[in-house]
Amino acid sequence: GQREPVNPLAPGGRGLLAKLAQLSADALGIVGRRRRLAGSDLVFVPYPAYVDLIVLWLIGATRGRTVVADAFLDLESTVRDRGLLAEGSWRLPVLRWLERFALSRADCVLIDTPEQSAALGRRLAGSGTRVAVVPVGIDEALWSPMPAPDTAGPIRVLFWGTFIPLHGVETIVAAAQRVADCHADFEFRLIGDGQTAPALAERLRARPVPGLSWRRELVDTATLREELARSHILLGIFGGSDKAAAVIPYKVQQALACNRPLITRASPAMQAHADPQAGLVTVPAADAEALAAALIALAGRLRNGWVAHTRPIFDAHFSSAVLRERLRVAFDGESPGP
Repeated sequence: GQREPVNPLAPGGRGLLAKLAQLSADALGIVGRRRRLAGSDLVFVPYPAYVDLIVLWLIGATRGRTVVADAFLDLESTVRDRGLLAEGSWRLPVLRWLERFALSRADCVLIDTPEQSAALGRRLAGSGTRVAVVPVGIDEALWSPMPAPDTAGPIRVLFWGTFIPLHGVETIVAAAQRVADCHADFEFRLIGDGQTAPALAERLRARPVPGLSWRRELVDTATLREELARSHILLGIFGGSDKAAAVIPYKVQQALACNRPLITRASPAMQAHADPQAGLVTVPAADAEALAAALIALAGRLRNGWVAHTRPIFDAHFSSAVLRERLRVAFDGESPGP
């Protein structure tokens, strides 16, 4: 039930050209392994599927078989959000055409939320390709419930990520400043690096936030779990873009799986899952004042003995059991549902 692909658009690591070269090499490797497809009834193409689907189509491997591809995320909005192409660039229409052409080679395409499914469905309209909603999924052997830390000391608030615009880290820092102005019993911890990190570093050099520390690197899962174990409240995303409104990022699923209180932006994608009583709290996008107020209120509940119950939200909407059923429906060709 796990769908946790490597994202070639993620910041850091190899350059974009090197990543594209690797994707092309991987796709060409399909040609050499095409005999393995003989006799298969279904072909699953993992993300990023675009080049692989075109290669499979060119060698005739999509004929007479059910082809399911993992779109994982909305390609165009991701490229826009990360500033990879300028608005008005002639490459954007080419990108749209490539996405439609490639994904139309599949019988069914998987994407992670109803909002992203609706947008992708509009772009694939008339192609005959179905779009199924399947959450991205996480490894439940790694992300499991953790005991709540003691609240005798400062309330520790944690954010981690790749610092892309939809994360809205600047909103987190502004909220931390507001909290620090009136409460000394909070500690804020940022972990990660990426696109918006240089501007944030300049902001923090000009005006440091009391009680805020930043580990400016991408850490491994074991290290991240250690940080989560020490933290009382976890933070999701707060960007104001359409992309931020349509996704449910890994950090949300990871926080819920660990049974931690989580604050993230209100959005159509989160509407069905928000449960303030259980500990999944939403606030308006890009609203530092609302985030600060939510943090103070949640800290008060924790100090009064309240314990979060967010794991049931994960189990009901994002668990491996849910993914298995969604994949079964997608592979069987049934109506994918919301």
